[in-house]
Amino acid sequence: MEMSKFMESLEILSLVLQFNRVLRTVNLSRNCIGSEGGEHLADPISSNDTLTHLDLSWNCIVNAGSVAIVQSLKENIGLQSLNFSWNTLVKTAGTELARAIHENTSLVELRIRGCRIDDNVAEAVGQSLFTGSMEESKLVIVDLSRNPISTRGVLRLLAQLKRMETTKLKEIILEDISFDCPCMQLVEEINQKLPELQIIHGPELIVGNTVQDIKSEGGKFADLFSLLRLGIRYDGRRLVDVLLEMDTEHTQLVTVEQFVEALTKLSVNYRRSQIREVSQRLSRQSDGKIYYGDYLHVNIRNPSELEDTARI
Repeated sequence: MEMSKFMESLEILSLVLQFNRVLRTVNLSRNCIGSEGGEHLADPISSNDTLTHLDLSWNCIVNAGSVAIVQSLKENIGLQSLNFSWNTLVKTAGTELARAIHENTSLVELRIRGCRIDDNVAEAVGQSLFTGSMEESKLVIVDLSRNPISTRGVLRLLAQLKRMETTKLKEIILEDISFDCPCMQLVEEINQKLPELQIIHGPELIVGNTVQDIKSEGGKFADLFSLLRLGIRYDGRRLVDVLLEMDTEHTQLVTVEQFVEALTKLSVNYRRSQIREVSQRLSRQSDGKIYYGDYLHVNIRNPSELEDTARI
């Protein structure tokens, strides 16, 4: 389509959105609207109070166009569902997105898959969701899938969600976004606090996927039973030594949370599935507590000699 005809079409569409009070659902997906087109549509979107469902996905809307669209959400009072996936929400647009989530009181479903959202924007979105949970937010579904959010960004997002005491949210969708062990632990804590909120995520990693994690850890994880059975030392301390410190009642029992804390103190990498296995195999009374007494008097070995055994 020639540019002049394209802009003419946008003008007509803008007028339709601005003055038509009959349309409830508009699907403009895959129309190459672009940044300039996004700017043209922003004002009509902000002033339309009858439109309830709008799909702007796959439209190459970037920069000023994205900023204008998300800013329009602050003024709109009728839109319930917005799909803005596969456009771009970086820098200013990402900041304005978080503000719009905070200020909008009509959106129920927001889909922003593949919008190049980074760790900082993810945390800002989480903070807005937390603030909205205490105010008038109606959001039920937020889809952040396929954005370049690292495990550290996920952790910051989840930390904000954990602060919520109550929420209307039912689904936070993070498909194809990896979670490491600390992320999974936070998910479990959120599930206990907000059982109706489902967090859908991508693959579970052994360690984080930030550059620092990859350089320092190299994807290794510990065989937890080998650590206990062989008395392997980390900086001079065995796992059972740390467990003894935590076992203030001298019962030779610790909670799962204490066991995880001990691993963290020793900087031991592990999978959540390993924690579940340890809990199941070393629980004597089916109360969830881990009995470590059988490993108190094992032979102390040099970890350098057992590297292949303790780490895979």
